[in-house]
Amino acid sequence: MPTNQFENLCEDKKNAVINAALEEFGINGVLNASTNSIVKKCGISKGSLFKYFETKDDLCFYLFDIVTGEMLT
Repeated sequence: MPTNQFENLCEDKKNAVINAALEEFGINGVLNASTNSIVKKCGISKGSLFKYFETKDDLCFYLFDIVTGEMLT
């Protein structure tokens, strides 16, 4: 799950991270998704990404929650 630092970001920056991660996981799957590609696409450092999500799996589970939540509404 996301850290408080992620939750406190402006919506534009949060959306940039989410959209870059969705694209990367969508194209490459969970196992082959690259955090390097995600940070490059959204313009943040890799260190920042791991301040927002402790692991790549945490980011993936967060995205899963978002997508399933949208599907159920």
